[in-house]
Amino acid sequence: MTRLFFMILAFWTIPVGFAQSWLPWPVSCLNTSHETEKSLKLAGFKCTSKNEGICPYTDCLGFVPGYPKPVLITIPVMASSFRLHFHGHKLGVYPKYEKNLPSMVEAFGLNGSLCASQQITIFPESDGKCDTYDKNLKDRETFQSFLKSLHSVTGDNLKSLPMHVSAHSGGGRAVMRLLNAGFPVEQVTIFDGTYAPDQKKSLVDWYRKGEGKLILATVKGMSPDAYAESIKKDLGLTMKSSQSTIKGTNFDIHESPRLIHYSRPKAPGQDGGLKAHYDVLTETWPASR
Repeated sequence: MTRLFFMILAFWTIPVGFAQSWLPWPVSCLNTSHETEKSLKLAGFKCTSKNEGICPYTDCLGFVPGYPKPVLITIPVMASSFRLHFHGHKLGVYPKYEKNLPSMVEAFGLNGSLCASQQITIFPESDGKCDTYDKNLKDRETFQSFLKSLHSVTGDNLKSLPMHVSAHSGGGRAVMRLLNAGFPVEQVTIFDGTYAPDQKKSLVDWYRKGEGKLILATVKGMSPDAYAESIKKDLGLTMKSSQSTIKGTNFDIHESPRLIHYSRPKAPGQDGGLKAHYDVLTETWPASR
């Protein structure tokens, strides 16, 4: 069956509210996904067609020239933006996964969200405590080189799309360096990954300079949550507060037009804080709208 058939099938069987979000998008959104996949295959990426229920997508694993570790690129049927995600790898804890990117995505349960997101998502792998990010994506020059190579292997199909960036845990350092370098970013999502005053300043400065949206997901009692509260105070925003249960976990949600903060309690038990730290990405990735 063709990808187009799955797209039509999905349109008629998903909830009306979600289906309506597809209607205004031009055919170029579909062409971007198709052409990006073609370009990645030509660049030597191994691409695999997958399905999450009735939702088809493709993941492509390979190398971006100049970056020493594998890069996973997931491609939904339609794409209106691309997301560059820096993951804070720590193997053998919550959740456990093999040392490869497809295993990581599956362990965190992101497959369905990646399929339905209408974002082409780029996951560069990193050794240890984000060591590869720190060595190879450390300033404007190295980011510029990476993005140039990324656009090359994707056939320049991402250049017309707005860039979103996100990070989990220590991957937040890479996002702050990218923001400090001044690249245009439409949306920033940080999953429990702001650990220093200079990182907080990077987010505040980026927010004040532009019109982009900032999404923070944090665990109460840990440093990123305190920094999130400080960010909101520094920006002087009027926030609307509510509570919601996301994937079985209770969250306090604070919203303004350009900032959303999801804050959850630690799980009970000796490793409750650590487990919550890893779970916060799984729980709120789909909520980062």
